[in-house]
Amino acid sequence: MQRAMTSALEVGAKDPARAGRLARALSRPFAVEAFREQRLRAHVVLAHGARDAKLCVEALDAAAPLPMDRTLYETRVLCYRATKDPRLADAEVDLGLLLSFSRPFGADIER
Repeated sequence: MQRAMTSALEVGAKDPARAGRLARALSRPFAVEAFREQRLRAHVVLAHGARDAKLCVEALDAAAPLPMDRTLYETRVLCYRATKDPRLADAEVDLGLLLSFSRPFGADIER
């Protein structure tokens, strides 16, 4: 299944129209919610890659609450901005907090 997800992301990265079709296909759960996190992440990435802001917001809503993942948080900001979603300000704050806690190990050590 992981190979299928990787292939879908590779195909979607090259072709926005296919990304949209793949995102729509991933909007439905697999049997017994197998591979839920991977499916939801791929759904968001492909929806964004399809350049369809409404589809992207739908994918984000389906994936909520989002795991603490920089790519997903950045995508949420971009999609909310594109759709003028009222949750944009909160998404920007969340991304800022995530980035502030994502410093490389040892970044605060003075030499």
